[in-house]
Amino acid sequence: METWVLLVDHKFRAIGQSFSVNTTVQDNIGELREKALKKLLRTDLAAPSLTVWKTKGTKIIDETTFERTEEILRSIDVDDNDTIEEVRSMAKVANLGLSNGQHLLMRLPAVTSSEDGALGDPITSKLNTAYKDLFLYAHTKGKFIEDDFHLNDVMVENSRVPEFVQKYEEMLCRKRKVPDEMRSAETFMGQAFFKEYFDCSTEDSSGSSHIADLLEVLHVMTFSSVDGLNLWNILDNGKRRLFKEDDANWLFFFSFARHCRSFPNIASDGTPKITVKLGQEQWPFKLIIQVDGKYHTYKPRSDFLVLKLDLPRVAVAVNSYPPDKPAVDHHRVILQGASIVRFANTFLDAYKERNFVFVAIFIGDTGVVIRYLLYQKEGSQRVYRKKQTFDVSNTVGCLRFALELYNLSSALNDESENEDTKRKVKNLAASVYEVSKGHMLPTFGKTKCGEDQTEPNVRRKGDDGGANEQLEACGYEVVPDVLETDGGTWELISKLPPHILTVYRRNNPNKTELIAKHVREGSNEPDILKYLHTIRPQSPHIISFIETIPSITTEWLILPKLHSIGDQILMNSGDVRSRVELGWGLVKGLAYLHEHKVAHRDIKPHNLVCDGDLRLQIIDFDVAIKVQDENTEIDEYRGTKGWTAPEMGEEEGPTPMYSPIKADRWSCGRVLLRHIMVGKGDKRLSKFADQLLANDPRQRPSLREWRKWFAPVSNVLEDGGKESRPRQAMTEVDAEGMKPPDGKKPRLVVTERGGQPS
Repeated sequence: METWVLLVDHKFRAIGQSFSVNTTVQDNIGELREKALKKLLRTDLAAPSLTVWKTKGTKIIDETTFERTEEILRSIDVDDNDTIEEVRSMAKVANLGLSNGQHLLMRLPAVTSSEDGALGDPITSKLNTAYKDLFLYAHTKGKFIEDDFHLNDVMVENSRVPEFVQKYEEMLCRKRKVPDEMRSAETFMGQAFFKEYFDCSTEDSSGSSHIADLLEVLHVMTFSSVDGLNLWNILDNGKRRLFKEDDANWLFFFSFARHCRSFPNIASDGTPKITVKLGQEQWPFKLIIQVDGKYHTYKPRSDFLVLKLDLPRVAVAVNSYPPDKPAVDHHRVILQGASIVRFANTFLDAYKERNFVFVAIFIGDTGVVIRYLLYQKEGSQRVYRKKQTFDVSNTVGCLRFALELYNLSSALNDESENEDTKRKVKNLAASVYEVSKGHMLPTFGKTKCGEDQTEPNVRRKGDDGGANEQLEACGYEVVPDVLETDGGTWELISKLPPHILTVYRRNNPNKTELIAKHVREGSNEPDILKYLHTIRPQSPHIISFIETIPSITTEWLILPKLHSIGDQILMNSGDVRSRVELGWGLVKGLAYLHEHKVAHRDIKPHNLVCDGDLRLQIIDFDVAIKVQDENTEIDEYRGTKGWTAPEMGEEEGPTPMYSPIKADRWSCGRVLLRHIMVGKGDKRLSKFADQLLANDPRQRPSLREWRKWFAPVSNVLEDGGKESRPRQAMTEVDAEGMKPPDGKKPRLVVTERGGQPS
C-alpha cells in the first residue's frame, strides 16, 4: 500500500514536496522511516533520530487540503493532543486509520548545542540558519537530474499564475518602440520583420524605456537575413549541425551584452549597476548543496548571466551534453534560479511582497529555446516554473526571443536602485565563505562535454609522495574533493584533514566509501589496532581496521567510513534513546580498552563515530599507549584542550605524573555530560558520568564497573518523571569479553516507577 509522507524540520516547516512510500501491512513506523530515508537518499540521517506525527481533525493534510499545507503547519501545537500526536516506532502503519491520501509528518531533529559546537549539522551550527531554505539538494555529485526538482520543491505551474507574473509576461511580450531617427527610413519600415518586433503606433514614445536603440535595430535586422540566420543550421554529412554556445552568442548574446553595457550603468557606490557575464564566468558567491548527506559549496556558472547589483536576474544554459545524455544543463539553470528566488523573497526589502521573478533560459542543441519564469506564491516555499518556447531556427522565433531579451534589459534598467540588495548578497557570500573555511567544505561540478568527453574534471587532494598512485596500485580509487563543471564548481564542505582520504575498492560495484589514513611517523595507531584486532571477542564499540598499505614514509590504514558524533545530527533534544545508546557505547568501548590495558588519551566527540544503527565506535589511536595497569603513570601531555583531565596540567606548562587510564575516565565523563547527554537521558548514566568527573583521580570509578550502573535503554526514565514506553528488560550481551565481579550476568529488576534495574 501507499503511505504519504511530508518531511518537516524541528519547527514543523515543510522540506520539499510530499512523497509516497510503499509499505506492507506488517510495516511499523520504524520500517517506514528506513524506507523514507532510502527513497530520499538521506544517508546523513539516522532513522531513529526522526519522529513521526499524525495530524487529526482540522490539521489533517491530504490531497484536499494540500494547497493549505504551509498554513496548517504554522498552526500546529504539539501539546494539542486533539489535533496532532506522535506515533510510536512499533505502531503498525496499517493500524493508524489514515484516510485516503492523508500525510504523515516525518520530523527532523533539532541541532543541539554543546561546548564543542553543535551536536549535529556543521552547516546550520555556524551558517545563519535562515539561509537553510536556500540550500540545494542533488542525488548525484557534479550534476543535476530531473528527480532533483522533487528534492528542491520546484514544480511546474499547472494553475492560474499570480497577477505579478502575468504582468511580467506581458512586459516581456510588449513590442518595442521605433527610434525616432528610424521612422522615416522607408527601407527599414518595409522589412518583413518590422511589424513582428516593433510597435507601429504613432503615439508619443518619449520617456519610454522600451524604445529600441540603434544597436538593437541593427541586431534584429540580422534575423531577416536567411543566410545569416542559418549559419549554424547547415548540414554536416547529411545531418544538421548541433546548436552550440558559440551559435547562441553570435545570434543573440554578443549584441545583447553590448546593448546592456550601453545603459547609464553606475550605482551609487561607483560600481556597475547591471553586469553582464559571457562564457562560463562564475557567479559572485557560492551556494550550499547537499548530496547524499554531505554538504558541498557550489559556485554556479552560466553561459550567459545578467546581474543587477550583484544579484543574478537572468541565467542562460546552452546544452553541452551529447544528444543521448540527460538534459543536465536544463535542470541546473532552473535549480540555480530557484535558490535565487527564495533568497530574494526572504531577505530583500524590495521583494517583501514575494513578487521576485527570475528568468532561466535553456537552449537545446536543436535550436529550441525554453524560457522559464521562476517565482513563489504567497505563504509557500515552493518555487513554480512557467515556460515559453521559441524555435530560433527561423526568423520569427529569433525575433520573439530577442524581443523578450531587450524588454528584460529595459525593465532591469528601470528598477529603482536598492543598495540593500548588494549588502544582502555580500552577507550571503560572506556567510557561506566563513562556514566553508571553518569546515573545509567540499565542491560540486562538470566540464563542457564534447563529442568524446562525458565525465567531469575532478581535483583530488594533492600529495607530494604519490599517495593516490600507491592506493590505486592496491585496488583503491580516491574519491575527489572537487569537481569542476560547466554548471559550477562542487566542493565538499566538511573536508577530511589532508592526511585522510576517502576511497573505495575498485572492484566494489556499490563504491562503498572507506577511509585511507596516512599514519604519521611515531604514531602508535597501527600497532594498537593490530593488537586489538587479535583479541577475541572483539568489541563492537572499537573501530575495526581493514588492512594496511605501505607508503614511502610509513603506511596507510584502511578503515570503515562512519559519522562523527561531533558533526552529525543523530537525535533531537527529546530523543533520549539515541543519546543513551551512544553514551553507553562510549562507556563500554573505553572499558574494553582499559580491560586490555590500552589508554586512548584523546577521548573527545570528534574521535567518536557511529554507524546507521547508532552504535558508537571509538577511533583515532594515534597517541594511545599500552600500560601495565590503571596505576601506571606518565608525564607526557596528550589530548585536546577542553577534554583533558585537570591533573594533566596545561599543554604549554609542566606536566605532572598522572595515570592515563584515570585521565581517560575523566574525558569520558566530560563527553557524556557536555556533549552526548546534555541534561537528558538515563539518570544512572548521568550519575556515573558525574563520578567520572571527580577532581581526585582515585575517586573515579573504573569503567569496567559499568554493569553495576547499566539500565537497558528501553527502561530509561526521562527528565520530568515521564516514562518511556515500557519494554521487556534485557541484559547486555557480553560481547566485550568482560564478566561482572561474580562471573554471572547481572540480574535486572524492573521497578514499578521507572523500569530501572535495582
